[in-house]
Amino acid sequence: KNQMQRLLNQISMSRDEDQRRWSEDLKRMSEDLERKEKDLTDLRSEVAKERSKLDEMRVAYEYKIGELRASMRKSDEEMAHLREDNIKLESAAKNSQEKADFFQKQLESAESRFREALYQQQQSRSLAIEDSSNQNQIAAPSTSLESTEASQGSRYRIA
Repeated sequence: KNQMQRLLNQISMSRDEDQRRWSEDLKRMSEDLERKEKDLTDLRSEVAKERSKLDEMRVAYEYKIGELRASMRKSDEEMAHLREDNIKLESAAKNSQEKADFFQKQLESAESRFREALYQQQQSRSLAIEDSSNQNQIAAPSTSLESTEASQGSRYRIA
């Protein structure tokens, strides 16, 4: 009977010890669970803050992208206008060059005609002076060799 009592006491003590250990384990697990739930709550809060920041950044990014796209469209439009202006200016420059070439040819032609007319006028004047000189010699047959040389000299000077 003593032995039984001892055995029952040991079993009881062992059971009490096991219950105490389980109770402590349960308490520790409960504390760990609370700590982990708090950590999880903190992490969820941190994730929510980061998502909020990301959302703000996305909105700012989309706004900036919109501004850049508008700026690019404006730049593209300005480039198109500048290309059109460049084409018009190149066309005007080509037309101006063609006109300048035409006027240069006209000027060269006019200068050539002027030189020809001047040459003809000088030739006519030379012939008129020579004819006048010849008529003077016919009218005054006693003219000297000097007047003949003078008329020939003037012909060479004019020509």
